[in-house]
Amino acid sequence: MRVLLLLVLISFISCASDPQRHISSIEPIVEGKIDQRLSGISSFPSDQENPSSLLFYMNLKNSKNKAVDIALGDLKVIEAGNIIEAKIRRLSLGRYEVEIFENIENLKELSFSVQDKILKHKVKPVHRPSKGKSKFVIISNKNHELVVQLFLQDKRGNFVDLQYSPEIMIEGAGTLNDLVMVKNGLWQFRVTFSEDNHILYFSVRANGVYLERLLRFQHLEK
Repeated sequence: MRVLLLLVLISFISCASDPQRHISSIEPIVEGKIDQRLSGISSFPSDQENPSSLLFYMNLKNSKNKAVDIALGDLKVIEAGNIIEAKIRRLSLGRYEVEIFENIENLKELSFSVQDKILKHKVKPVHRPSKGKSKFVIISNKNHELVVQLFLQDKRGNFVDLQYSPEIMIEGAGTLNDLVMVKNGLWQFRVTFSEDNHILYFSVRANGVYLERLLRFQHLEK
């Protein structure tokens, strides 16, 4: 009987001591009133030739030019005067992805109402980078730290102006630090890595386009 009670007690303690998990990358929601002049929306390019939906970036700011959130019910997508269904996903503070599954032949008939205010900014295609022209370049490699530059260019070799900072993904035991924009289409960052032998692969997502494994870096410890 004592053994049974002891087992139950151990089981209860182990369950009660499980750590809570928090997602540190999720920013707190800060709702506010948007400013039509400072808020905007741009079309989101698709990697598919015949996409089944349209994607849009929405960037919302208040009169002080600070990013603000909205209640999802405050956004309405309107086509030719009629409200249509849309899937809305919050990316970060003041940034939203809007997905429309209906076939929209004329984007000029599409408008976005936020807090009963029609955004006056025109919907413009987002400049998309090309995998054949974009690249990562290692500038220096000292003391287990890389300085890397990212060149994002379109098919014609023109530098790509990004809506938001690129999302850089590293496969392997590397830690990314200090991502900064040098100029339009050119970014620089540092990567620290351990003394073990390993291989790092660098990929990037920018303006809705995923460019996989643009760079392979191998470290051999001497």
